[in-house]
Amino acid sequence: MSVKPRPVTPTPFFNVFVVAVPYTNEKGEKVYKTKFTPESLDVSQRDTVINYQLIYPTPEDVIIESVSIKPEHSNQLSEPSIGDSGKLVTFSDANTAEEIFNITLGFADKEGKKFFVDPEISNTPPPG
Repeated sequence: MSVKPRPVTPTPFFNVFVVAVPYTNEKGEKVYKTKFTPESLDVSQRDTVINYQLIYPTPEDVIIESVSIKPEHSNQLSEPSIGDSGKLVTFSDANTAEEIFNITLGFADKEGKKFFVDPEISNTPPPG
């Protein structure tokens, strides 16, 4: 009896583009406004790779410095990896359980200004 080969399916990817632009608020302080495209993720396929990437017009000196995930003890998301340039963070999502994650991305600029943004990821596993 021969085994029928299973079709190879490509790994699903979500590339989230992040723009972080500085401005001066009413108190005269430098703050950053961020925009995520897409704004939030609904992961619907198993073993999905997720990238958050800083893009233009983000100033060159702004980097992703840290990543935290809540809930902390879920087996759905892999340990995040921040690229050497600080412009990209990557992790994978098993997506085997319905769950909502709050991701906290910590940013910093050359002046030492730090800011944090909390995008959301929803897991909606496929049936079966």
